[in-house]
Amino acid sequence: MTKVLENSSYKWIITIASFVIMAIVTGVITNVFSIFTIPITEDLNIKRQSFSLAQTLIFAANILVTPFAAGLIDRFGLIRLMRLFSIVTPLIYFGYVAATEISHIYVLSFLLGTAQCFLTQIPLSILLNKWFSNNLGIAIGIAFMGSGIGGMVFNPVANNIIEIYNWRTAFGFLGVV
Repeated sequence: MTKVLENSSYKWIITIASFVIMAIVTGVITNVFSIFTIPITEDLNIKRQSFSLAQTLIFAANILVTPFAAGLIDRFGLIRLMRLFSIVTPLIYFGYVAATEISHIYVLSFLLGTAQCFLTQIPLSILLNKWFSNNLGIAIGIAFMGSGIGGMVFNPVANNIIEIYNWRTAFGFLGVV
Protein backbone atom coordinates (compact mmCIF):
# COMPACT_ATOMS: atom_id res chain seq x y z
CA MET A 1 0.00 0.00 0.00
CA THR A 2 1.30 3.44 -0.78
CA LYS A 3 2.18 5.87 1.98
CA VAL A 4 -0.42 8.31 0.63
CA LEU A 5 -3.26 5.87 1.30
CA GLU A 6 -1.84 4.76 4.63
CA ASN A 7 -1.52 8.29 6.00
CA SER A 8 -4.73 9.59 4.49
CA SER A 9 -7.59 10.56 6.78
CA TYR A 10 -9.90 9.85 3.83
CA LYS A 11 -9.88 6.18 4.85
CA TRP A 12 -11.94 7.08 7.94
CA ILE A 13 -14.46 8.90 5.75
CA ILE A 14 -14.75 5.69 3.72
CA THR A 15 -15.26 3.81 6.99
CA ILE A 16 -18.11 6.14 8.00
CA ALA A 17 -19.63 5.87 4.50
CA SER A 18 -19.44 2.08 4.83
CA PHE A 19 -21.22 2.38 8.19
CA VAL A 20 -24.01 4.35 6.49
CA ILE A 21 -24.28 1.78 3.68
CA MET A 22 -24.55 -1.05 6.19
CA ALA A 23 -27.12 0.89 8.25
CA ILE A 24 -29.32 1.56 5.26
CA VAL A 25 -28.92 -1.62 3.22
CA THR A 26 -28.50 -4.38 5.80
CA GLY A 27 -30.40 -2.49 8.49
CA VAL A 28 -33.43 -2.16 6.24
CA ILE A 29 -33.26 -5.45 4.33
CA THR A 30 -32.37 -7.79 7.16
CA ASN A 31 -33.46 -6.12 10.38
CA VAL A 32 -36.68 -4.37 9.39
CA PHE A 33 -38.17 -7.06 7.16
CA SER A 34 -39.79 -9.03 9.98
CA ILE A 35 -42.05 -6.17 11.08
CA PHE A 36 -43.95 -6.59 7.81
CA THR A 37 -45.04 -10.13 8.72
CA ILE A 38 -48.40 -9.38 10.33
CA PRO A 39 -49.57 -6.57 8.03
CA ILE A 40 -48.65 -8.42 4.83
CA THR A 41 -50.05 -11.78 5.91
CA GLU A 42 -53.33 -10.15 6.92
CA ASP A 43 -53.58 -8.01 3.79
CA LEU A 44 -52.68 -10.77 1.31
CA ASN A 45 -54.47 -13.45 3.35
CA ILE A 46 -51.46 -15.75 3.55
CA LYS A 47 -49.92 -17.76 6.37
CA ARG A 48 -47.09 -16.31 8.40
CA GLN A 49 -44.93 -19.31 7.56
CA SER A 50 -45.36 -18.49 3.87
CA PHE A 51 -44.18 -14.95 4.43
CA SER A 52 -41.27 -16.10 6.59
CA LEU A 53 -39.96 -18.00 3.59
CA ALA A 54 -39.37 -14.62 1.93
CA GLN A 55 -36.75 -13.73 4.57
CA THR A 56 -35.21 -17.17 4.10
CA LEU A 57 -34.95 -16.49 0.37
CA ILE A 58 -33.02 -13.29 1.06
CA PHE A 59 -30.49 -15.28 3.07
CA ALA A 60 -30.45 -18.12 0.53
CA ALA A 61 -29.65 -15.68 -2.26
CA ASN A 62 -26.80 -14.33 -0.14
CA ILE A 63 -25.45 -17.85 0.33
CA LEU A 64 -25.75 -18.75 -3.35
CA VAL A 65 -24.32 -15.52 -4.77
CA THR A 66 -21.50 -14.90 -2.28
CA PRO A 67 -19.08 -17.46 -3.81
CA PHE A 68 -19.37 -15.69 -7.18
CA ALA A 69 -19.38 -12.10 -5.93
CA ALA A 70 -15.61 -11.69 -5.62
CA GLY A 71 -15.09 -13.00 -9.15
CA LEU A 72 -17.69 -10.62 -10.54
CA ILE A 73 -16.13 -7.75 -8.60
CA ASP A 74 -12.73 -8.60 -10.10
CA ARG A 75 -14.23 -8.81 -13.58
CA PHE A 76 -16.47 -5.72 -13.59
CA GLY A 77 -14.93 -3.56 -10.87
CA LEU A 78 -15.96 -2.89 -7.32
CA ILE A 79 -17.17 0.68 -7.73
CA ARG A 80 -19.05 -0.07 -10.95
CA LEU A 81 -21.00 -2.93 -9.33
CA MET A 82 -21.69 -0.91 -6.19
CA ARG A 83 -23.07 1.93 -8.32
CA LEU A 84 -25.23 -0.46 -10.31
CA PHE A 85 -26.65 -2.23 -7.27
CA SER A 86 -27.18 1.03 -5.38
CA ILE A 87 -29.71 1.79 -8.12
CA VAL A 88 -31.09 -1.74 -8.52
CA THR A 89 -31.63 -2.40 -4.79
CA PRO A 90 -34.16 0.41 -4.17
CA LEU A 91 -35.97 -0.51 -7.39
CA ILE A 92 -36.35 -4.07 -6.13
CA TYR A 93 -37.52 -2.73 -2.78
CA PHE A 94 -40.15 -0.62 -4.57
CA GLY A 95 -41.36 -3.85 -6.15
CA TYR A 96 -42.79 -4.86 -2.78
CA VAL A 97 -45.18 -1.90 -3.01
CA ALA A 98 -46.80 -3.49 -6.06
CA ALA A 99 -46.73 -7.10 -4.81
CA THR A 100 -50.16 -8.70 -4.76
CA GLU A 101 -49.22 -12.36 -4.33
CA ILE A 102 -46.74 -14.26 -2.23
CA SER A 103 -44.93 -15.41 -5.37
CA HIS A 104 -44.11 -11.75 -6.15
CA ILE A 105 -42.65 -11.36 -2.67
CA TYR A 106 -40.58 -14.53 -3.12
CA VAL A 107 -39.05 -13.36 -6.40
CA LEU A 108 -38.36 -9.89 -5.04
CA SER A 109 -36.79 -11.33 -1.88
CA PHE A 110 -34.40 -13.53 -3.86
CA LEU A 111 -33.43 -10.57 -6.06
CA LEU A 112 -32.99 -8.37 -2.99
CA GLY A 113 -30.69 -10.90 -1.35
CA THR A 114 -28.65 -11.07 -4.53
CA ALA A 115 -28.37 -7.29 -4.76
CA GLN A 116 -27.39 -7.04 -1.11
CA CYS A 117 -24.29 -9.17 -1.79
CA PHE A 118 -22.90 -6.46 -4.04
CA LEU A 119 -23.39 -3.61 -1.57
CA THR A 120 -22.51 -4.89 1.88
CA GLN A 121 -20.11 -7.39 3.46
CA ILE A 122 -17.95 -8.48 0.53
CA PRO A 123 -17.50 -5.19 -1.33
CA LEU A 124 -17.08 -3.16 1.86
CA SER A 125 -14.51 -5.63 3.20
CA ILE A 126 -12.58 -5.38 -0.08
CA LEU A 127 -12.82 -1.59 -0.08
CA LEU A 128 -11.68 -1.18 3.52
CA ASN A 129 -8.89 -3.71 3.03
CA LYS A 130 -7.49 -1.52 0.24
CA TRP A 131 -7.30 1.50 2.53
CA PHE A 132 -6.13 -0.03 5.80
CA SER A 133 -3.07 -2.04 6.70
CA ASN A 134 -3.28 -1.01 10.36
CA ASN A 135 -6.57 -0.76 12.23
CA LEU A 136 -8.43 -2.81 9.61
CA GLY A 137 -10.36 -4.70 12.28
CA ILE A 138 -11.47 -1.47 13.91
CA ALA A 139 -12.57 -0.04 10.55
CA ILE A 140 -14.54 -3.16 9.62
CA GLY A 141 -16.07 -3.28 13.10
CA ILE A 142 -17.22 0.34 12.84
CA ALA A 143 -18.54 -0.16 9.31
CA PHE A 144 -20.42 -3.38 10.07
CA MET A 145 -21.86 -1.97 13.28
CA GLY A 146 -24.05 0.07 10.95
CA SER A 147 -26.32 -2.91 10.28
CA GLY A 148 -27.47 -3.07 13.90
CA ILE A 149 -27.77 0.69 14.24
CA GLY A 150 -29.77 0.83 11.01
CA GLY A 151 -32.19 -1.77 12.30
CA MET A 152 -32.50 0.10 15.57
CA VAL A 153 -33.31 3.37 13.76
CA PHE A 154 -35.50 2.09 10.93
CA ASN A 155 -37.59 -0.46 12.87
CA PRO A 156 -39.63 2.13 14.81
CA VAL A 157 -39.82 4.43 11.79
CA ALA A 158 -41.18 1.70 9.52
CA ASN A 159 -43.50 0.45 12.25
CA ASN A 160 -45.00 3.94 12.68
CA ILE A 161 -45.51 4.27 8.94
CA ILE A 162 -47.27 0.87 8.88
CA GLU A 163 -49.53 1.89 11.77
CA ILE A 164 -50.39 5.31 10.32
CA TYR A 165 -50.59 4.37 6.63
CA ASN A 166 -49.94 0.78 5.53
CA TRP A 167 -47.17 -1.67 4.74
CA ARG A 168 -46.93 -0.59 1.10
CA THR A 169 -46.20 3.00 2.12
CA ALA A 170 -43.55 1.75 4.55
CA PHE A 171 -41.85 -0.24 1.76
CA GLY A 172 -42.00 2.85 -0.45
CA PHE A 173 -40.42 5.00 2.24
CA LEU A 174 -37.66 2.46 2.88
CA GLY A 175 -37.07 2.22 -0.86
CA VAL A 176 -36.52 5.97 -0.98
CA VAL A 177 -34.10 5.76 1.95
